[in-house]
Amino acid sequence: MSEVFEQEFHIRWSDLDPNMHMRHTAYGDLGAATRFAYLNSLGFTMKKFAELKIGPIIFTENLSYMAEVLPGDRVKVNVRISGLSKAGHKWKMHQEFFRVSDGKLAATLDITGAWFDVVQRKVSKPPEILHEKMEALPKTDGFELL
Repeated sequence: MSEVFEQEFHIRWSDLDPNMHMRHTAYGDLGAATRFAYLNSLGFTMKKFAELKIGPIIFTENLSYMAEVLPGDRVKVNVRISGLSKAGHKWKMHQEFFRVSDGKLAATLDITGAWFDVVQRKVSKPPEILHEKMEALPKTDGFELL
């Protein structure tokens, strides 16, 4: 199993809500940034996806909060795979958001999605190399075959 991919972010003014803690949509933004950074690290850039004529689509996002993230905090966001179909066209990912200052788990984000053929406009099997990279992503303890 490979090392869990993670990124660190500084919470900006634009990430806050009127209660002065991180707004719910900022979690989704940082989660997506981390997922795409992981894909970029594997050579799957936006340009590569355009060449392949595929891209990820999201069916569900489930965000759970455990602790506040406040202005000026830093968070580490990781990504692991929690489910994958045999052909690789459908997947589930699990992400955790930790406060850097104390290591406390602040939130989790669970996502279900698929690879989408932008020409045929339907869910499709990814290229074999992408499927292999998804299979190599560290798995959650509750990983399931979809």
